[in-house]
This record gives sequence, C-alpha cells and structure tokens, in this order.
Amino acid sequence: MTPGPPWHDEVPAAPAGITVGGKGTPCELPVTFSVPAEWKVEAVEGSAKFGEPRLDKALMLCEIDARPTGAIGFLRVWRVDGVVGGAQEHLRHFLDAYAPEAADAEYRRVKAGTVDAVEASYPKKDGGPVHDRAIAISSLYGPIVLSLDTPEPTELLSAYQLVKQSARINRD
Repeated sequence: MTPGPPWHDEVPAAPAGITVGGKGTPCELPVTFSVPAEWKVEAVEGSAKFGEPRLDKALMLCEIDARPTGAIGFLRVWRVDGVVGGAQEHLRHFLDAYAPEAADAEYRRVKAGTVDAVEASYPKKDGGPVHDRAIAISSLYGPIVLSLDTPEPTELLSAYQLVKQSARINRD
C-alpha cells in the first residue's frame, strides 16, 4: 500500500451498490466489478449520441456516470485491440491516444480484486494535486482498460478504489 501521491491507496473504497459486467447487466463485459449505488451504467455502441466509440485501437464498451450522485465524472471501460505485449503495453498505448499529459505517467503492477493488473497515475492537464488514473486488467479477451474521467479525481477516488478492489474475471 502506497499512501499519498500519486497512488492514494489510503483512500477507502466506497460502499458497493451494483455489479457491472455480468449477464443481464447493461454492460456485459469480460470482467465484473462493483460501482457505488445510483451510478448510471450504459453500454456504448456506435450511435448519434456517442459517434464512433473508438479511440485509435481502443473501443469503448461501457460508460458509468457519477452525475446521479451529484458528482461529476465517469468510469469508462475500453477494450484495446492489436497491441503487442501485456497489460502495461496496452495501457501505455491507450494513454498515448487518450491523454497527451500521460507521457509522465507512473505505472505499477497491482491486484485488481483477484486479477493481475497494471495501474497508471498521470498528471491532469491543469496540474492538480491528485492525478488521473487508469487500470488495465488482463482478461480472456485481452486487456480491458478502466479509465477514471473527472475534473476532480479526489471526489471519485473512493469509487475508483471500489472498482479496483472488486474486479473479477467474468466467468459467465
């Protein structure tokens, strides 16, 4: 456990509300994880609302919105295809396309629930004290990247910790 910047592992996980990823949930995914109650879960498909949900070799599969709780931010789930290497290479490729400021990212190997994963912490565009973050979880269908997208990461760190601690490979 690494307290303080850039990981803030001392932040406790939010209480679990719903599980995302399993059969019958709005987003059926290769992984499952919990999110706080009242977050809005929506599968992402090509539509007028989202346009093409692709960012280079990453395809957005699910968007989980914190706004119903009064917070501003999203947890987005991406599948990264066509990148050679393991979870760290997939995460680095995703961040290169997603966030230019991620060039200064710090990476570490972690357990996401029971699954081996790689986590990145990278400076925000505005240089805020708490970094943005993303995690790549290896699944049977390739690495799945979960990105925390919020103007104020401090507000959603407990939700991110919940996601990270509750991740499991979907065996359904």
